[in-house]
Amino acid sequence: MKVGELLKTKTTTLRDVLPGPLDANIMTIAPDAEVIEAARRITANPIGSVAVVDEAGAVIGIITEKDIVRVISEHGADVVHHSVATVMTPNPTCGSPDMTTRDALLSMVRGRHRHMPVVEDGVLLGVVMSLDVANARLSETTTQSAAMNKLVADLMAGRGECTRDEEIEVALERMNAQDVRCLPVREDETVFGVVTSCDIFKAKLGEGVVKPSDK
Repeated sequence: MKVGELLKTKTTTLRDVLPGPLDANIMTIAPDAEVIEAARRITANPIGSVAVVDEAGAVIGIITEKDIVRVISEHGADVVHHSVATVMTPNPTCGSPDMTTRDALLSMVRGRHRHMPVVEDGVLLGVVMSLDVANARLSETTTQSAAMNKLVADLMAGRGECTRDEEIEVALERMNAQDVRCLPVREDETVFGVVTSCDIFKAKLGEGVVKPSDK
């Protein structure tokens, strides 16, 4: 494994943002259900939308609290007895669990939607909100910034760095030689991230090269 590949695993994804296992009785609804049922699920739970799924469980739409308020305002209270299919946003933009929070947030901003179903192999894993994605992204960039600032002095002192194309074993040898636990990943004048000895250990553990009892 190269250092650049390891950096990608340190990036926050939608899998990290998902609140937990999907509860289909709360987070999904059939297209022929009444709008009032979607409203009940949204108001009874800390969610802002419900995914609309067909009989096979595929996402065919999404209905949000904003959609419900809009149609009531436009057509009156009786609309709550209409089918969800008449109110939902069809074919919503979906994300994969491995989609980065950066790409997901950009997609939401460009599409002007605040909810994104997360689907893997056609199976709905959950729905994330733009606020949760933005908070995760902010936390990631803040942590990265603090780590970068901490490494500036070492970098300036020539205590070592690595490139994205180096094997992680080479980076680890350099850490041991310099007696440091992390290295900035830099090419030319651009710093791409930070790799730590812990990151490398976890990567090797995942490959089965290092056993949990190894030191």
